[in-house]
Amino acid sequence: MKIDNIYNEYIKSEDSEVIWKYCDQIENDTLKNELEKFIFNALTELNKDKFIFSLYILQGYEFNFKNNDKHFEYITKGIISFLNNEKENKGNIKSDISFIMSEFFDIINKLGTKYDELVIYTFKELPHIVFEISKIKFKRGSHMEIAMLKSMNLLTYKLNNLKESIIVLEEIKEDHFDDGIVEEADDLLKEIKNYG
Repeated sequence: MKIDNIYNEYIKSEDSEVIWKYCDQIENDTLKNELEKFIFNALTELNKDKFIFSLYILQGYEFNFKNNDKHFEYITKGIISFLNNEKENKGNIKSDISFIMSEFFDIINKLGTKYDELVIYTFKELPHIVFEISKIKFKRGSHMEIAMLKSMNLLTYKLNNLKESIIVLEEIKEDHFDDGIVEEADDLLKEIKNYG
């Protein structure tokens, strides 16, 4: 079973359960290699459905990642591209983009510490991403708020440039419209400063 076939079946059914039923039929290393190409194509096309499908796959399988994998780099580049597109839409972010961001940061939270060498690109771009997300208006309890909180929490991780993290968190603390986010930024600033 090829990943394109699984994707086509997923699109037709609009059901993520399609992905799980193939768990026993696919060798993880084979799927991992196919998925890297699949994510690259999703990035090239900036295809939201392919990104969502890729995130489901990454959550559903215990992959044996290696140092030269580009899965997370490609997805991070996609996140940045989606954010840039939303800037042109004056911050009216679509729900599927919010969902992609929330799922992405969930995966980085789970796997980032396990695969440090794979997520260096993600952490390098993280302060910029968090800053851009902080400009987007969102409703409480929305995927965008969840993405904001998850991404902010990642700013304290050791692979980040903590000076950049402090700058972004201080801007959020100063300017953000949501009191809960401001309070979280303040707590994270204290946490980072305690490292020193």
